[in-house]
Amino acid sequence: MRGRKILPMEAPVSWQKKFAWLVRAIRVFQYDQDIRGTDFFASILNGNLKNTLRPATINRLENGDLEFTLERCWAYEKSLDLPRNALADPYIFISRLAGVAPKTALNKTREVTHHELELFSRMSSGETLEPEDWLRLAYLYRNRPDLFIRSGRIKEMFFGELMQDIGSYFEADERMAMEALTVIGEDSIPYIQEYTQVQTMRYFNCAEVLGHVNSPRSWPALRQMAMGDHHPLVLTTMVRSIIDSVKNGGVSAEDLSSGAKELTSRLVEMLKDPDEIYLVREEAIAFLRASKMPLSRRDRVALDDSKEDISQLLVRPVCLTRKDLTLAFSTEFRHVLSESNGVPPGCPIVVPGINHILYHGIFSEDRVERILWGFCSHRGSWQGRYLKF
Repeated sequence: MRGRKILPMEAPVSWQKKFAWLVRAIRVFQYDQDIRGTDFFASILNGNLKNTLRPATINRLENGDLEFTLERCWAYEKSLDLPRNALADPYIFISRLAGVAPKTALNKTREVTHHELELFSRMSSGETLEPEDWLRLAYLYRNRPDLFIRSGRIKEMFFGELMQDIGSYFEADERMAMEALTVIGEDSIPYIQEYTQVQTMRYFNCAEVLGHVNSPRSWPALRQMAMGDHHPLVLTTMVRSIIDSVKNGGVSAEDLSSGAKELTSRLVEMLKDPDEIYLVREEAIAFLRASKMPLSRRDRVALDDSKEDISQLLVRPVCLTRKDLTLAFSTEFRHVLSESNGVPPGCPIVVPGINHILYHGIFSEDRVERILWGFCSHRGSWQGRYLKF
């Protein structure tokens, strides 16, 4: 006997569906009951949008049938009274993780308006710009590079101030400013190398950009940076960037076979060391899987000798199946929350799809995938806010 048909939002698969689930869940859990109603919410949302949306269109958007943009993320943030870039940040992160450029009207920026002139004035005076401002200028640079590269002085000032500001940002602001480097593309690579080499602990996260810039210069830069004498956590970021570049087609099998043998042996040594930082060892596994690099006989023997220890890096429940464990989490927290005073009256304790999100947030093989799904469950449900990933 067949069960009920599973709706798309109960088991989001694509990155668009995952993000749409997050947005829908956040709105469903609003304290303001009027906001939960799509008709009323449409009037609020359209006050923050240039192109208005009908309630039916909003439902399609939150079901993942239509695409979000940065502008729509910013409008949702204002309408739901969320912190700045609370949605724009994960939207950029999820998009890049899927190998897709975030959609934005800034992509059409080609002419210098009074807004860009003001930003240039503030930049030249050494004032720290907002990450959104750098993103706007990055699209102008990509579409009109002649405005920047005709004068070496302007170009150096632009990149110097951008990198200086990135060094002062944290978390979401830093990621959005790094998106500006990604949008600029190949021209940003030498500056990433220079600043990372001089102040590694301040700029090593910029290596993530190289995983998304498909340029012949990305792989040599990544290889050089990864082979430096870095703290293991710094190496973790650089290895993740190589994995992203492999997935996005920026690094070919030929590139890896000719330039990653030394790095592979180094990661094998770290992987077999039980005293090494867990994240580094887990990223080493991800690299070996993604790169499919042939191992030397010495490396194979080393991994075989440590097979039992390495297997402990993988999440493999013994007593319960994965779905049983997820259901146990969900049922227990649903019971706890139903008896608590922390949930607003009329607000649902759980939304369709939370078990699916929790399942992947706990059991996804890839570390970054677990972060992504765990973030969705944390932001998108009362249950998720009680769980620590």
